Amino acid sequence: MRWFGKSGTVGPTGRIGAVLIDIDGVLTVSWEPLPGAVEAMERLRAADVPLALVTNTTSRTRARIARRLADAGFPVGPDDILTAPAVTAAHLREHHPEARCPLISAGDVRDDLPGVDLVEEEDAGGAVPDGLDLDTGAFLLGLERAAGTEAVVTGKPSGAFFATALAHLGAEPAGVLMAGDDIDTDVLAAQGHGITGVLVRTGKYRPETRVAADGTPDHVVDTFADVPALVERLGR
Repeated sequence: MRWFGKSGTVGPTGRIGAVLIDIDGVLTVSWEPLPGAVEAMERLRAADVPLALVTNTTSRTRARIARRLADAGFPVGPDDILTAPAVTAAHLREHHPEARCPLISAGDVRDDLPGVDLVEEEDAGGAVPDGLDLDTGAFLLGLERAAGTEAVVTGKPSGAFFATALAHLGAEPAGVLMAGDDIDTDVLAAQGHGITGVLVRTGKYRPETRVAADGTPDHVVDTFADVPALVERLGR
């Protein structure tokens, strides 16, 4: 089922040969597999379909996520997972290789930031206190104004995230399908970058959200269990 064009990338225009998959709400809810999700993943593996699991989480490493999913029965490893920190590291290595960066995170994701010069905690202004605290988004506008620049967002739905995911797969946008439960961040964002969008009716899916969205998904399926058959049909 895997198809390579003359350039060596996966899938020609209009033919799907690789898959991006959101995790929470698509494969699992509270880390419990949704019905048929494990079997669907096994079916994609058996068909040798290149895939990547994509998530905006900043509190868990790829290795930790892979362990949780593997314990639940999913045939995945750390190299199959792309997180916002991993994409950020790729962006920094390409565009700002000399930058020194403070790490502000609720979890230790240093292992997913290879090649990034991280500022030690004491040099970055001290540790985050215990209890309730504001996340970085609350003061991002102030930082932008003080620095006289605009922040680059590297998580979904940014172009940087999808560009890194495509490079990870070695695929052109027209040869890739994105399965997600968030019509805006997952599906329409992917479609905006030339990727086929598939909305699943699980997780955060709500009919009213779909009606109110600014666009229409390329495809809508009941669950991720329906995705392998769709990939097979679109890959012909």
